[in-house]
Amino acid sequence: MVNLVGQPQQPRPMVAGVGTCHSDGSTIQTQSLNAAAAGGSQTLTVNNNQVDGQSIVLVSIAYGGAGTALVGLVTPGSGSFTVTIVNVHATNALNAVAQLSFMVFN
Repeated sequence: MVNLVGQPQQPRPMVAGVGTCHSDGSTIQTQSLNAAAAGGSQTLTVNNNQVDGQSIVLVSIAYGGAGTALVGLVTPGSGSFTVTIVNVHATNALNAVAQLSFMVFN
């Protein structure tokens, strides 16, 4: 169960496209995204011992740089999940950090 009341936590940083957060809900801050324009994508990994192959992981993105970043595919696995970020902007590549908020349901 996630405690939604109380002080907000600082986002946990990613290093080389990999972050670690052993919670059923939190926020991860990416490094600068660099997916090319017009459908380019970037896959990130979050290590999380709450996740297994049958988990449902909901992910949202907050992004304020060039391009248009959307969450594409989220794939749960044993002890981690991957998130594919897709750039749907026609001409601008992604160029800034993003915050990924997630919730794990088992």
